[in-house]
Amino acid sequence: MGPATAAAILAWRDEHGRFESVEDLLDVTGIGEKKLAAMRDSVTVG
Repeated sequence: MGPATAAAILAWRDEHGRFESVEDLLDVTGIGEKKLAAMRDSVTVG
């Protein structure tokens, strides 16, 4: 993941709070099914 995606994730969390599931990352601007699939094994929620 690059710096723009990381910044978008942090901005989303600042506005909405914690992610409830990995699929919530799809709500982040710039993350689609393909990018989520590439990072799914590296992501934990909780």
